[in-house]
Amino acid sequence: MKLYQKYETDLQAEVEGVWVELAQGVKIKVARWLNDNHIRVLDRLKAPYRDQIRAGIPLEKDIMLSIASDAMSEAILLGWEGFEKEDGTELPYSKEEAAKALKSLRDFRDDVTSLSEVRAAFNKYALEKAKQDLKNT
Repeated sequence: MKLYQKYETDLQAEVEGVWVELAQGVKIKVARWLNDNHIRVLDRLKAPYRDQIRAGIPLEKDIMLSIASDAMSEAILLGWEGFEKEDGTELPYSKEEAAKALKSLRDFRDDVTSLSEVRAAFNKYALEKAKQDLKNT
């Protein structure tokens, strides 16, 4: 087994994200969980609660959810295509819409989290091969 071929990731893709198809015509762009940008955003959002965290006092559930969802909308869920509003019109991606969906739709938030943790999606060699395959088609 080639160690680097199996485990080396594309650090740029980890931060900038990769497109993942959820269904025909529906896809999201996700960055890797706990990428450098995600960590910076989490640190910034937790800053107002630093003393409480250091004292070992757990944050309230709604505060934790808000921090997690806001951090995901800034650094994990970076785009989407194919989602519709209830009236059937296109739901354009924005950080605000992403944060709203991540806060209110638990299963969506869980799916985004899971997809951002799939290491194969960020494998350097797999991404290079996919780019080469696209060029050859």
